[in-house]
Amino acid sequence: MNVIYVKTFMPEKTDKKKFGEELKKFKKQTSVENEESTEVYISNPNNTNLSDTEMNDNKSNPIISVDEKRFDSDNRSEDYQAYENLVKETIDYESLEVTHHDDMRQVDEIVNLIVETVMCKNDKILIASNWYPASLVKKKFLMLTYSHIEYVLHCM
Repeated sequence: MNVIYVKTFMPEKTDKKKFGEELKKFKKQTSVENEESTEVYISNPNNTNLSDTEMNDNKSNPIISVDEKRFDSDNRSEDYQAYENLVKETIDYESLEVTHHDDMRQVDEIVNLIVETVMCKNDKILIASNWYPASLVKKKFLMLTYSHIEYVLHCM
């Protein structure tokens, strides 16, 4: 013998007008009295009319370069030349011209970067998301040699 059980999922018959009025007075979809059904006919929409999609508040983080206006142009160019000559001597620039003549543009850019860093007037220098004392960075940059520059060129 086969028995089939049927469960009724319809709510008990109530006054539809009263039921509808009760549901409308609640502010949120999930707010109902304990003895009421959780069905809600009025939906709470998102407040999309308040979205301002035209405004963009992205915070940019530009690369900060050396402010050339802070330096006297005469003193700066003399200091720049002096440091450039010192760096070129330390890295054996003439040997790099012979062995890496095709990469001299990159070598010149590396020399300029070293000189600009050494001439920086800030107390701290940002390298790879870490702040280091400027004196330490300048000391390390002035200690770079031919082999360091050659290693960088081979990695490029």
